[in-house]
Amino acid sequence: MEFLGFGLYAWITIVTVLTMFTVLLFVVVAGLTYTGVLQWIVKNLLGQPKTYTKAVRPPTCWSMPLAATALVTSCVSAC
Repeated sequence: MEFLGFGLYAWITIVTVLTMFTVLLFVVVAGLTYTGVLQWIVKNLLGQPKTYTKAVRPPTCWSMPLAATALVTSCVSAC
């Protein structure tokens, strides 16, 4: 049995590696959160905004390219 040119054992290997990678990322993020490193990084990266507009502006600016990327990829795959 093949799918996209890969045999069953290849797919089992791919799924196993991706699962292990996902679990590893969860463990790393949990460690960063538990130790407070993640809060320190976010605090130093974003700072402490004094007004609402200063707090909302950075995430808004970051989401624009990401939304545009999703829009472009959905249009390209439809063509």
